[in-house]
Amino acid sequence: MNFRMKIIILGAILMISFSGCSGKMKYERYAATDPKLNLSMDYISGWTHKVQYGSLDSFVQVVFYAPGRKNNTFEGMMVVTVRDSSKAGFSPRTIDGMLSDLIRKYMKYDSAKVVSKTRKDILGEDAFTIEFSFRSLNSFDSKKAKIVPMKERIVIFQKDDKFYTIRYEILAENFDKYEKAFAHIVKSIKFDSR
Repeated sequence: MNFRMKIIILGAILMISFSGCSGKMKYERYAATDPKLNLSMDYISGWTHKVQYGSLDSFVQVVFYAPGRKNNTFEGMMVVTVRDSSKAGFSPRTIDGMLSDLIRKYMKYDSAKVVSKTRKDILGEDAFTIEFSFRSLNSFDSKKAKIVPMKERIVIFQKDDKFYTIRYEILAENFDKYEKAFAHIVKSIKFDSR
């Protein structure tokens, strides 16, 4: 094999490895059974999910957890929360009010910082995407928990009389691992016409 052919083959291997062609993310479809969630969406194959409810029926959410939480450590999650606008705990009851409330809450975290904030249509609705960095516990086991850098991207919008929050949270050093998957998942959301 000549030198030129070796370079071409090496280049092809590197291109496949770094472009993500060799390890495409696989997805499964989630369809809410609770009409308050009224949506379906893709989620990362192998992740588990659980529906949770707020006190006094203040919200409903589906939480998707990354597998392999060794020693109860946090490996990442994606969460979709739906809140009826009449139960919103902020004013004005608009996405601008929701954004202000969200920033106020996140600024209570250790070393919290707004990394970026954009406003554009998502899923046909006026929406904000905001990214935070902060420090938080890396474990659900209080005896072994450490404070570590975290990163979170959040999409918020209002559709009809409901507020939607779509979150992706993970250790800051691992943020790139599922960043593209989060973008795919947001675009995959479909609303039921119940």
